[in-house]
Amino acid sequence: MIVMLLSAVDMSAARKRTRSVTSVKQEQKANAQAIKKTSQQLDENAKATSRTLNALNTLGAEIRQQNDSIASINHQIDSIDSAMKHINDSIVTLDGKLAALRDSYARSVTRIKNSQQGSMDKLAFIFSAESFTQAYRRFRYLGEFSKWRKRRNDEIKEVQARLEKQRDELTRLQGVKSGMLTRMNVARNDLEKKQNETSALVAKLKKEGASLKKVLRQKEAQARALDNELDRLIAEEQRRQAEEKRKEQERLLAEENARKKQQQKEQEAKAA
Repeated sequence: MIVMLLSAVDMSAARKRTRSVTSVKQEQKANAQAIKKTSQQLDENAKATSRTLNALNTLGAEIRQQNDSIASINHQIDSIDSAMKHINDSIVTLDGKLAALRDSYARSVTRIKNSQQGSMDKLAFIFSAESFTQAYRRFRYLGEFSKWRKRRNDEIKEVQARLEKQRDELTRLQGVKSGMLTRMNVARNDLEKKQNETSALVAKLKKEGASLKKVLRQKEAQARALDNELDRLIAEEQRRQAEEKRKEQERLLAEENARKKQQQKEQEAKAA
């Protein structure tokens, strides 16, 4: 394991040594382009998020307005319910009155028939009287009864017409109420659906924005690291060049000294 770790360290060091100023500058250029692209994406994301938030606020205002409309519709529905209750009560009353009229009419007719003692018709009922006075009374009675019967029939027909009108009005109000409830529920569901979709889009855009910011921070950190690495490589290159220049100067000086020593030896040899 120690050998493997040392080998890894050596490989890392070798990679660092093999990196040149040119390769780091190329990587810097690519990283700068990536930062520019990510910044543009962030700007577009921020604009889209702003537009979507505005749309969400607009929907919120529409929903508040719709809630006001719903409250108004509910008030109208309450009024309709009250009217329907009144109509139902009226129908119950009219039904009772109609039943009472029909019962009274039937009992009255039955009494008249019984009073006629089985006579075949009105004339027989009149002429079967024991005296002229009784016949006259029967004649007047039958006339009054006929008028009463007509009035009672008219009254029954009037109550039946009122009852039918009330039932028609009740049916109409029920239709109006049903239509209002349907429109209200459709409008509410549509706005709630749009609000949920827009909220989901806002959440998605914010998540994408956070990811883009994270990428941008990483790229900026990488840019700083590349700047530092480039400074280090340039410094190393400058030190290497200075070292090579120093060695070259030392070599030239050594050659010059050696040449001078050789000349001195040759002069000494000539002198000798």
